Amino acid sequence: MAKLKKPPRLVDAKAAEERLRTGLKKLKKDDLIDLLVKCVNEVPDVMPTLEEYVEISDPAYDELLQITRIAIDKATYFNPREINSNFDYDSLAYETVKKNFSKLIKLDGLSDVMELAVELLNAGSYQVSLSDEAEMLDELVACVSVATAAVKKAQLDPDVRRAWVAKLMKADRSGFIFPPGLKSLGK
Repeated sequence: MAKLKKPPRLVDAKAAEERLRTGLKKLKKDDLIDLLVKCVNEVPDVMPTLEEYVEISDPAYDELLQITRIAIDKATYFNPREINSNFDYDSLAYETVKKNFSKLIKLDGLSDVMELAVELLNAGSYQVSLSDEAEMLDELVACVSVATAAVKKAQLDPDVRRAWVAKLMKADRSGFIFPPGLKSLGK
């Protein structure tokens, strides 16, 4: 899978890292915390890396929705000049969407996840259809599958469920993305 390219490394990365370590060790704990928060504010992509090492409480529901929408935008973004090539995409953003769908469902946000899944499939299927080898397809299906599995377990009115499946199928611009169990939900 093609992931976003990292900027080129410094010629002497070890020396640069050592200079950074030396400088950071001189900071007081509160100053180091302020620096990390500033880094996250200026470069939001730092947050998922920090979350791997630091236990950070989940955001409030509305903030989680906003973070998920931003992750969908990042996951499905592509440069139009790279159509029909193996363009880079943000694999980590797809993982964030999948993780946040699960969190929202646990917070009784299934209706929001259903709406977001339609948005994701609309943008993601377009991304898939314009890429050369559809490398992000599995990640897209995995995200939407979180929603379809939750809908399958939920006690939704059959008309609501069928209407959602119809929206999903209409959102699929490629015409071939069917998360497991989708067709059976539409019955």
